[in-house]
Amino acid sequence: MTKIVTIIIGLTLLTSCDCYQRISGIVIDKETGRPLAGVTVYNKSKVQNKTTTDSIGHFELSSISGGFRCPPMNIVIKADNYKTIESSIPPGGQDIIKLTSDLNIDHIKNIRYVFDDYVQYEESTDSQNDKNLMSKSLKSLTIVTKKDELDLLINVWMYYDPTDYPDIPEIYRIFKNSRPYSIEAVKKRIDKKKEWEKDETVPYSDLKNLLERLANE
Repeated sequence: MTKIVTIIIGLTLLTSCDCYQRISGIVIDKETGRPLAGVTVYNKSKVQNKTTTDSIGHFELSSISGGFRCPPMNIVIKADNYKTIESSIPPGGQDIIKLTSDLNIDHIKNIRYVFDDYVQYEESTDSQNDKNLMSKSLKSLTIVTKKDELDLLINVWMYYDPTDYPDIPEIYRIFKNSRPYSIEAVKKRIDKKKEWEKDETVPYSDLKNLLERLANE
């Protein structure tokens, strides 16, 4: 006589031919190695079975699959500014999923992300992943004309100075290519001095030198 084995998980009744799939992984930027938060991960065969990565790029998904063999779970990974990819992970398996930047990636958004994080924690150092992302994004920019974006670049030029970061001169290249927009932006930044900034103290005092240099190029 053949026996049917049953397993109860939560309120779900499983028979011997059912499989409980549980997978996990971490999603990172392929080039920088930075963990990616807020990435959508879903089961390709059950689209409603989805989750998002947490602050360190981690995710978990579980599902029940019929069949005598427990198949891998095929998942889809989607994130803004990254190419959508698929992956297959066996039950109980873990994977590191590397996403490739899309050609239309928002470099200003990346610069803002790194700079805001740096300022928030008031550190004199920054992770190598963040420094790589900042360098990549700066080098990808040629001309910037929007006021808010130029304001961001000016503040990065003034205050982003982690140890062993060589690419701040990239910002001057952008300023030079963006004249006269950058000249006007620097003038307005000089007029809008922060409470803690002083005329005789760097980096605020360097703004006049920056303006003069741009005007004489």
